[in-house]
Amino acid sequence: MDFTDEDISILNELGLTVSQARIYLSLVKAKSLTAQEISAISKVSRPDVYRILIQLQETGLTEKIIAKPIEFKAISIDKCITTLMNNRIQKTTELKHKANKLILNFKKEKMHEQSHEKHQFILLPNKLGVHANAEKMLHNVQNSVCFLMEPRRFFSWLTNYMPLFEETLTRKVNCRLITSQFDEKSYSESLKKLMQHSNFTLRIIPALPKAVFSIWDKKAVLIVTSQIGTQSQTPTLWSNNNNILSLCQDYFDHLWKNTK
Repeated sequence: MDFTDEDISILNELGLTVSQARIYLSLVKAKSLTAQEISAISKVSRPDVYRILIQLQETGLTEKIIAKPIEFKAISIDKCITTLMNNRIQKTTELKHKANKLILNFKKEKMHEQSHEKHQFILLPNKLGVHANAEKMLHNVQNSVCFLMEPRRFFSWLTNYMPLFEETLTRKVNCRLITSQFDEKSYSESLKKLMQHSNFTLRIIPALPKAVFSIWDKKAVLIVTSQIGTQSQTPTLWSNNNNILSLCQDYFDHLWKNTK
């Protein structure tokens, strides 16, 4: 029975080259063959047959019979498949180990860079970027977050992240909000949920804030660059610059102390 292209393809996927697969299949369908016979059946040139037979012997898939002329035979197909599968599993395991090592090396390098990084300024151009950044910061904040913003902007943002914000409050993160006067009925449901947490506190200023920002663990700040335009159109600046953080925190604390 002749071997098919599909037979060759299967062995090829298991790790043999096309020529190796053709020579092995030529042998496995016969008791034993000479190199010349293998070349005729497999359609592989005779010089290549000798070279490939050495490779197949080294992997244990064929054996040399000392005779005149020298003949070759193949191990059974089930043993061949088992051998190739085990080789593939071993290579995959080794590759996985190397890949994990590569990931670890890059993580170490990234941590090293972050531990020595200078103060940064990143401009987030639209609402999607701001919300994604704020969501990440909500997950990571440990101690405190301060908001200074108009009610419309704060409650619009809160609509998307109320469950996560409540989880942050449940972790006993202290949250302070300074905002301008607003209609409590418009946001009664959100306010009710927030005021259930003793670590959420709210203070009202008489007019819209002149600056709009949030401070996270006193390590990073999100600053709205303009109050003109919609929230989706307004770029926001992220920074971990100590000078910017100090200015924002001092301004926030000043307002907090002088606001009921």
